[in-house]
Amino acid sequence: MPPIQPCFLDEQETIPVPRTYAYEGRVQGFPQPIVGSYQALGLNDNKCYDRYGRFGPYGYGYSSRWGGIGAGIDGLREGVRRPKKFIDYSRVNWGHASQRCLEKNGNRFQLPPGANARWRSLDSVAQSEGKLKGQAAGPSKDKLPRSAVMLRIWHGIEWKQEMILHMRAMIAELSLLSGGEYQIFFLINVKDDTIPIWASDEIYDKILKESLPEEFWEMGVLWSEKQMELFYYGLDETKVLERSIYGVYRSAHFPLQYFAHTHPEFEYFWNWEMDIRNTGNWYEVFESLRSFARKQPRKGLWERNERFYIPSVHGTWNEFVEKVEDLTENPPSNTERKLPVWGRKAIPETPTFPEEPKPPCSYEDDNYEWGVGEEADLITLNPLFNPEDSGWVFTEDTAGYYTRPLPRRIAIITASRLSRRLLTMMHKETSQFRHSMFDEMWPASVALQHSLKAVYAPHPVYIERAWPPSQVEQTFNSGPNGVSGSSYDSPFNVFNEHNFRGVTWYYHAAFPGKLWRRWWGYTVTADTGIQGGGFDDEINGEGRMCLPPMLMHPIKDFDLGHN
Repeated sequence: MPPIQPCFLDEQETIPVPRTYAYEGRVQGFPQPIVGSYQALGLNDNKCYDRYGRFGPYGYGYSSRWGGIGAGIDGLREGVRRPKKFIDYSRVNWGHASQRCLEKNGNRFQLPPGANARWRSLDSVAQSEGKLKGQAAGPSKDKLPRSAVMLRIWHGIEWKQEMILHMRAMIAELSLLSGGEYQIFFLINVKDDTIPIWASDEIYDKILKESLPEEFWEMGVLWSEKQMELFYYGLDETKVLERSIYGVYRSAHFPLQYFAHTHPEFEYFWNWEMDIRNTGNWYEVFESLRSFARKQPRKGLWERNERFYIPSVHGTWNEFVEKVEDLTENPPSNTERKLPVWGRKAIPETPTFPEEPKPPCSYEDDNYEWGVGEEADLITLNPLFNPEDSGWVFTEDTAGYYTRPLPRRIAIITASRLSRRLLTMMHKETSQFRHSMFDEMWPASVALQHSLKAVYAPHPVYIERAWPPSQVEQTFNSGPNGVSGSSYDSPFNVFNEHNFRGVTWYYHAAFPGKLWRRWWGYTVTADTGIQGGGFDDEINGEGRMCLPPMLMHPIKDFDLGHN
């Protein structure tokens, strides 16, 4: 494999990609995650980042006169590294920098001819359909597959300074420092269906530029719900919460499916949300998730996927694997024994695709070998639970299926990595067989029915309270035989979801916003009424907060202001 050729922010190659810095070691007294594990993922937690080490290289902490964002200039700056030269980010074009980086490193990747990032007309798609077939980047021992990271936003979004810092970090660490292995796109939902974005380049460019800061203009892709209705016409138009099946709320996967269909240069697609934050390096986190999923054997996989991994209860990851196998083979006397998933879990409506993997032997004869070293078709960041009897509000949001019970799995929060193989099957199921489900249910259910490899990656999740681990286990793995779904006691039941308010990863959690704001040095009021953080607290207290690498979601309505 050829080495990575260094990339730069400018065309003259005088501005190298900035590097962040962390403090070595773990903050004294900092707790372990209640769910997930650094050790299981192979992610280094023996370091921590403060806000200057994490975002100073991307424009935080210096004046807009020098090309910074103008926030973080005052306050406690002890130990902050001053760069030899400030980067003027007002002159950076991240799309052009990403393209130059890929061109320098093109010999490292599987690069079939790519399509233009813009949506094409139905006629042009039909004409090129044959050209695209067989051009997807398949496995290669001496070439790397590429990944697209799709950030979902909308026309009219209000960009805040903190969001811009976040995106600069993501592009630099995933795309530029990897030599183009990842490429970032903004998937922009044009909510006004009367705007004919496909009518002319002028209209398209106008809407795109209204949706993005100038430094990201070259990275946007527009779509509308009306387009998705044209591409995937004929679905059962049921209303759920008065929302159309073609709407972004229920079917955010439609534009992702179609993007993959028209972009054969990518093998993997990260479906990402703009309100996710990461205190660590993006490439390290994504690679730890990918590597963990690749190592997982298929035996017992779907059974492990159904459970939150709680190290203080389950022990090491290998011990957890053994416990799940024992529970599968020898469930408690009051629990029905269910056959483990092995291969397809299909029903009469499920088509058969030639790409479907087949088990090499029986479940009993496999010694945890099938699947080891196989890239995952789906990587999720919450358990893949069975919605049957779970009380999850969108359990019955399906289209084109009549068999019951219907084999399904769900991962709350759509953030995930999907393979081309999975997205191709999803696209065919929708366009040819008129099948779909709610967007958090659709990818996992297609993977389940078509024998694809899906993995819940147990990333570190923290909780704001000192819950006894046994109580956490009873609350979050409350279903039959210790699973997270399949029961009205499930934490995903709409009446039980309040238990997630205090964790760092759930769609309506309150703790991430408080922790993120506190990390940036702002005052935060806890539920107890006690205030912490702020300028005086940092100066007179223990200094800036330093956090190990962790993902947080959601972070909403937060900005830094200027000083």
